[in-house]
Amino acid sequence: MVYAANMNIITQWPQELIFANKNLIAEESGFGVVDPAMQVPREFVPGKSSSSDQLKSSRLSTKVKDMPYAIIAKICLKLDKEDDKLYKDYRLLGEKMGYAAFFIRKLKDSEYPTETLLQLWSLKPEATVQNLIALLKDTDLGRMDVAKILEDWVEGKGSK
Repeated sequence: MVYAANMNIITQWPQELIFANKNLIAEESGFGVVDPAMQVPREFVPGKSSSSDQLKSSRLSTKVKDMPYAIIAKICLKLDKEDDKLYKDYRLLGEKMGYAAFFIRKLKDSEYPTETLLQLWSLKPEATVQNLIALLKDTDLGRMDVAKILEDWVEGKGSK
């Protein structure tokens, strides 16, 4: 239900205002659909590395739309809370993802702005856990607390 409402908000905006770089991929994101198989690596190559290395590698390359919803929810709880001094929330993350200022301001109209942002970003080929961690650790954004949630999941700690 939330997915449909968020996609309604997104599709109502002129496409050229959403992306600063205007490269929207026209396909459903499938965001929020948890793939139970993503909780363990899909393939292991025997003798090449340990299972923990394979788990880490598999999870780093996981598309954001395929992350467990429990992890997405934790991220959203932290980034939905607006930081009016430094904007180190969904707004700066959206800027780092390359979205236009108009789109970022419109995210506030969504009940779940971070989830809406992640849904749209998940349409891009670079929307992986590894790239999301890099964006969160960027010196301007500096959201190590949120990056830690993802890193713990990558390492197989905490929520799965």
